[in-house]
Amino acid sequence: MPATLRFLEERSGQAIAEPYVLSSVEPAMVLLGPGEFTIENLALENGLLRGTLINRVNGIAAPTMFARINRFAVRQVTVE
Repeated sequence: MPATLRFLEERSGQAIAEPYVLSSVEPAMVLLGPGEFTIENLALENGLLRGTLINRVNGIAAPTMFARINRFAVRQVTVE
């Protein structure tokens, strides 16, 4: 951030509206929503659970995630 959204006509490439500047994450989240998170390559190695979090809908999001351990304790998970 900041980022600029440009609205162009697909065939001609001409602008159909003024550029819209996103100065922070909040307006982008309003426009795009939180997205859809999937986890791939999940593995337990030396007591550390690792995986890859993918958000193909909205790459701007920096989610806070939680994991349930032994069906009881809920712990916050670091997502990078």
